[in-house]
Amino acid sequence: MPKHRYPPRAHYAVRRRGATIVEFALTAPILLMLVFAGIEFSRANMLLHTAAISATEGARKGIVSGATAKDVKEAAFAELQPLGIRSARVIVKPDEINPETDMITVGVCVPLTTDNFYMTPKFFLGEDVIKVVSITREAKSGKDAKAKAAAATKSVAADLAGGLGDAIGDVLDDLLPGLPLGGDDDDDDD
Repeated sequence: MPKHRYPPRAHYAVRRRGATIVEFALTAPILLMLVFAGIEFSRANMLLHTAAISATEGARKGIVSGATAKDVKEAAFAELQPLGIRSARVIVKPDEINPETDMITVGVCVPLTTDNFYMTPKFFLGEDVIKVVSITREAKSGKDAKAKAAAATKSVAADLAGGLGDAIGDVLDDLLPGLPLGGDDDDDDD
């Protein structure tokens, strides 16, 4: 029986050692990029849902009898606090809530900055998450509640977006066709 200096498998492993390093060098950056992109997209998704929950809870607080705009803002910020979200803005319409108020609209804007991410975001840096929720009081809702909610949503979204109000209004017009939004005066009840 001939004696080999290296068994056949060991000899193959010695020849493959350089190829393994090259393969790792080619695939590791791609793998790391996918991992960090997954972390960033997950955090952005978490901020998106937290902003929606914050706006909803604020509006729910506002439809309760005796609530004030300050209570609504505090309820909205209370939902943002556990995630450590900083620099968020909350807008409540109307500014003064009274017993005759038929609808509460709450808008929440969360800036996607380094303060609100675990690491410096590559894909979302400088963007904002804007969520707006309108809720009518049970005794005050009528047949035109959808139109009022759409108009209030457009107004609050425009206030939160700064100069982007017209662009957001156009998007809402596309999403909610047939509803009178903003300055449209279609009061035809045929």
